[in-house]
Amino acid sequence: EQEDMFLGHFGGLGIIISIKDDQLTIISPIEDTPAYRAGIKAGDKIVEIDGKSTEGIGLDEAVNVLRGEKGSEVILGIKRENVEEILEITIIRDIIEVKAVKREVMGKDNNLGYIRITTFNVNTEPELKEVLNEFKKDSNIKGIILDLRNNPGGLLDSAIEIASKFVKEGPIVHIKDRDGIVATIESRGNKYPQWPLFVLVNEGSASASEIVAGAIQDSGRGKLLGERTFGKGVVQQVFNLSDGSGIVITTSEYYTPSERSINHIGIEPDILVEPAEDSEQD
Repeated sequence: EQEDMFLGHFGGLGIIISIKDDQLTIISPIEDTPAYRAGIKAGDKIVEIDGKSTEGIGLDEAVNVLRGEKGSEVILGIKRENVEEILEITIIRDIIEVKAVKREVMGKDNNLGYIRITTFNVNTEPELKEVLNEFKKDSNIKGIILDLRNNPGGLLDSAIEIASKFVKEGPIVHIKDRDGIVATIESRGNKYPQWPLFVLVNEGSASASEIVAGAIQDSGRGKLLGERTFGKGVVQQVFNLSDGSGIVITTSEYYTPSERSINHIGIEPDILVEPAEDSEQD
């Protein structure tokens, strides 16, 4: 299922989950999915699934319980920050098709290019390249807003490609493996204008999103605006098993170009903006 997400399609609810502080936690809902439309938010704790407590549940077990046939129903008991009661949210499972990149021209004079990246999969780089080429041809574009809010991450190579589209040179990320050996991955370069750049982040920006945000912030290429990010600074690989399933293994930890650790810490934006209470996810 994780590998399918990297390819741009998978079955389920449309959420990315993790175990955080011993609780089953939603890293982020994926845009335009059943979970997103049902009002699931980044940081929500799943305390019940179909009336059964999730206390002590493992990640693999949780994934198996949450996924199911298209059209089937699941009821989540959600503990949300600053909400006293447990929320019961019913979600109908579906086949999830993920569009990685969305774009819009905005601003009073139509001079701002808005780019929304929802995930880092095999489609993200070619989709972003197409958008940036369009903006490059439009001489009216004077700045870029890159929206990584509620982007749970994805493929490491995709993150490096995307960061390189904005950071022309220098390190993108340092990766330390289990033996303590550090590999530094440099920008692959680009030929795009150095438009003024703002990057939108929140607590649902995780993993590959934090690689891109950290590279842009540390290089001075742009400013981060929003909330502290999730803090998932580990590199994971999908290994296929003989029965057709797969297992995700944590192989190393990443650090920003200035050698900041992100795992369980997150990235503090340059401009902190607290979300409005009961605001819409977009």
